[in-house]
Amino acid sequence: MKNEMSIYDSVKAIKHREQNELAEALRQYGKMVNDGYEYHFEGDCPIIGAYSYDEPCDVVILAAKVDTDGYLTLIGDEKNDRGNPHEIEPDDVFAGHLDYVTSEITE
Repeated sequence: MKNEMSIYDSVKAIKHREQNELAEALRQYGKMVNDGYEYHFEGDCPIIGAYSYDEPCDVVILAAKVDTDGYLTLIGDEKNDRGNPHEIEPDDVFAGHLDYVTSEITE
């Protein structure tokens, strides 16, 4: 019997890689805070697909943070229901979408 990865395992690996890439970008370009690094987006913020309150939706990412233990936190606001920013768990982001956040982090 071959040791094959399932689609779920592949998606999980992609999400893990994206989370590591985002954490590295935050460490490199984010502002140092007490327990890690954070980056606040201005102007055209990245929009990603994620589960927010257990429903899939478009989320406008306002900020991202990585703590000293490597834990990521995203602050987002539902695109169609603005005015209620809240934390989005990185695992709730659709595979392939964290790259939109990482690519917007610059010096």
